[in-house]
Amino acid sequence: MAQGGAIGYDIGVVQNVVNQGECGWVARKGAHLYVKITNTMTLGSNFAYNTVGGRIQNAETAGVGQTGYGVWLTATVSGGTQAVDATVLWPTTINFPI
Repeated sequence: MAQGGAIGYDIGVVQNVVNQGECGWVARKGAHLYVKITNTMTLGSNFAYNTVGGRIQNAETAGVGQTGYGVWLTATVSGGTQAVDATVLWPTTINFPI
């Protein structure tokens, strides 16, 4: 995990490939949006933002203060890195890892 963090950043979920230096759209609110999960999570799990590749991970494996809010999974995810269907409502975090 990166040391420190940043407060006040907007957080969203990219729904298509955006290469470095290109523009793309990012969803901040909506149902049936895809989020990238990096480990096992069950419905209702607390989550955190991973410092690698914009992924979401289980809060129990994250650094202190990196718990996220505003994303609800619609299915259980078992291990590995995968995209999963979720409902997103203005995602935020207390301490965004940088």
